[in-house]
Amino acid sequence: MYPTYNFKVAWCLVCAQGWVEIVREKETNNLFFLCEECETQWKTITDVLNNKNGIHDDTSFVTEPSLEEVERMGWSGLILKN
Repeated sequence: MYPTYNFKVAWCLVCAQGWVEIVREKETNNLFFLCEECETQWKTITDVLNNKNGIHDDTSFVTEPSLEEVERMGWSGLILKN
């Protein structure tokens, strides 16, 4: 089964091998951007697109957010359709 990438926003500039997606941390419910391949994390789309301030942290506690959560952050317009 192939991943669906429902909330992909950019191709990762760090590894050039994976999609950056909007994810939600299960414990805090905070949304952030995560490369599904190299697991680099960013807090803002500007940092994603400029390849700045990326960190590597534990990603075992992330899940896909709901569309409503993404909309509340004002990030629904960032989602790539193709």
